[in-house]
Amino acid sequence: MLEDTGEDVQGVALYAEWKKPDALSQIFVTPDGFDTEGAVIRSRIYRRTISVEHPRKQWRSSTLFNSMYKEEVDFSVHEKASQRYVGKRISSVAQLFRRLHAGGWIANGQPIYVEISRKDMDDISKDKSPNKFLYRVDLVKKSKGIFEDPLKKDEE
Repeated sequence: MLEDTGEDVQGVALYAEWKKPDALSQIFVTPDGFDTEGAVIRSRIYRRTISVEHPRKQWRSSTLFNSMYKEEVDFSVHEKASQRYVGKRISSVAQLFRRLHAGGWIANGQPIYVEISRKDMDDISKDKSPNKFLYRVDLVKKSKGIFEDPLKKDEE
């Protein structure tokens, strides 16, 4: 059962990139959490593919929710039920990763983990891109220096 602890940090999101020549696929998965009003916000996956022809694509999102249990089972007691529930929720993410790999996409750097706040959850609840979260992702990418930009042309 998801409980509101009152903390600003709601969890950690996974961000990853895949590249092809002249294209970049970006994906991030948010945790379940609460917005500033205390409403439950379900985990989401955001994805987009940008290219030289379309450098400003919008993020598309979908909710990772499996209503099979609907909070009816105490997962702290029933570990196997918890594993099955989580497995079903993330199966679409795993399928997306497999399709990227099969399509010839190559991982761009290592996946990174960035905290999600209640204010980020406000944007997510309105089906908006959480821009402050994406700003923090860019800061981490720049600090690590391991992400290549396949859309950036070498200037001579």
